[in-house]
Amino acid sequence: MGVMAYIGSVTLSPEQLEQMSEAEREIRENTPAWATGAFAIATFGGALASLLLLLRKALAVMLYYVSFIAVLVQMYFAFVVVDSMAMFGPGEIIMPIMIVGFAIGLIYLSRKVKSYGWIS
Repeated sequence: MGVMAYIGSVTLSPEQLEQMSEAEREIRENTPAWATGAFAIATFGGALASLLLLLRKALAVMLYYVSFIAVLVQMYFAFVVVDSMAMFGPGEIIMPIMIVGFAIGLIYLSRKVKSYGWIS
């Protein structure tokens, strides 16, 4: 799902942009490359780490950390640089909290299975 969200976000058509609110359209059109890059690293890093975890590769642990750092950079952009809570309201924070929670949970899980010797 995350990969599809990223692809959908970076391939918006002009018609899709026109359907957005003025504030959301302005954010989409002015997002810096570092924020888009963080989104890509968080998404693809997490997906690759999950695949590596299924393949029982310990590299998954490091990739989950990289993905988590990218998530934090992405959230910095969304909540400090853009201040999306002020623009869209407090309901805007629910999904980011879930994303950070899942990222922490996946780090915990990967470290735990590594300590059990289930991955190498």
